[in-house]
Amino acid sequence: MKPHRFLPFALCALFGLFSCRQEISVPQYDTQTELSIDRYPDSSFFSDIRCMQYADGKIYALDAKRRDVAVLDPDFRNLATIGTGGSGPAELLSPAVFYVNEDTVGILDFGAGGIKNFVGSRCVEKKELPTALDKRFFCREGVYYIPSVREKGVFYTLNRNVAPEQHTYHGQPVSQQTVRRTLIRNQRHLLMQGEHLYAVPDALPIVEKYDLTTKALLESCDLSDIPVFRENLRFIAAQEEEEKSYYVLVQDACLGEDWLYLLCNSLGKNYRCNTLVEVTLQPRLRVSAVYLLPGESYAAFCIAGNEIFAFNSRQGTLERIRKKS
Repeated sequence: MKPHRFLPFALCALFGLFSCRQEISVPQYDTQTELSIDRYPDSSFFSDIRCMQYADGKIYALDAKRRDVAVLDPDFRNLATIGTGGSGPAELLSPAVFYVNEDTVGILDFGAGGIKNFVGSRCVEKKELPTALDKRFFCREGVYYIPSVREKGVFYTLNRNVAPEQHTYHGQPVSQQTVRRTLIRNQRHLLMQGEHLYAVPDALPIVEKYDLTTKALLESCDLSDIPVFRENLRFIAAQEEEEKSYYVLVQDACLGEDWLYLLCNSLGKNYRCNTLVEVTLQPRLRVSAVYLLPGESYAAFCIAGNEIFAFNSRQGTLERIRKKS
């Protein structure tokens, strides 16, 4: 996947909160592929996996081109398929991202203008949304947390039992040179663990921690001195400025136990997307390690203990990767 372009920017202290800016290097580890597959049991090939999640011992993988979610075990044996392509009320027209919530798989379908909820293979509900981005979202206790950038916020909450217009924005965008640039460059993946929401912008070198109850921003971690981010920011600063475009720094993000993982692009002539940055969540946000994935370019991933499950977009393969330390 090619990176989008954006103008160089300067990060200032965010809202007067503590920043965990690091000026020291962090340990880097190699990884190795344990298992790799390139097709489904029906012999059709993986093509465009954009989102993955590990839940209850299963790996879920959304293939946007096939328009379904595959459910596999850690040995990549196919257990089930959720959804089918089509424009019907129980079909998927343009799925982009999903979230597993207990026995329900909620799939954001841009073609349907909202989230379609599946229990098993059956579509049980559709929730219309006022707007959304192709970034990770989640649902907790009947409330959706949806990434969407406005001048008044970077995500909104919407109760599943109320009308779409009854949504509330939270957070504050990091200001850029113009309103348009601010809106473009503040898109975030949203992830939940315990009583906290973690927001990961794709074009800003920060991660944020929010209180789920109050929606207050508790902490912001500056990643700009971590090697992969530092090198990317130098590259960006040397490019010609453009108003509407930007570079993607973080391709995907995932939570695993007590860590947040960021799948980072390496920009430039020899573009790669195989650097995994590990951020410790407690007692404060802090980069603790960097892992180099064995392939050159990955599009989506999920974590289970010391195993990384990732889609190698260059090879068109699902890989089970072991972290080495």
